[in-house]
Amino acid sequence: MLWEKTKYQIRALFIKNFKLQIRQKLTNVLQIVIPILGLTFLMFLREAIVSNSEVFANSEINIPIPFFYNMPLKPLSTFRQFFNVTDCLEWYLYSFNNETATQEDRDFFGYNDGIPMNNPKSRGMLKGGKNILEMPCKEIKRSVPYFKFYDKVKPTMNE
Repeated sequence: MLWEKTKYQIRALFIKNFKLQIRQKLTNVLQIVIPILGLTFLMFLREAIVSNSEVFANSEINIPIPFFYNMPLKPLSTFRQFFNVTDCLEWYLYSFNNETATQEDRDFFGYNDGIPMNNPKSRGMLKGGKNILEMPCKEIKRSVPYFKFYDKVKPTMNE
């Protein structure tokens, strides 16, 4: 008896929804076409990236303004399930284009080698405590993050 009432209600609901969907022809067509177009676009985008990956991987990236990936990871290590930080060492390598960079550009960018550990000597955009969020690292006896200048003219011992 209960099943009979439920069966009629389900059938009535199905007929009502079917009639409403029949009236919305454009919506139904777009629900089918848009995902197909999106997947097709992603397929073409993937092919373009894969075919040009050699160009992207072997080109030098020049950012016109300094861009710092500066997130102090050691304080975040208290969240052990999200961050596994074993030490506080964090540094960045930077260089200048010797043909176009002036001494004024170099002075504006500045330096910060992280020494001494508390209140390091620094200036310019790399000035610690003002433009860079830094913290002392007892393991390396420096303030982190610190910045190393890479001179392309002078070879290092690793080259």
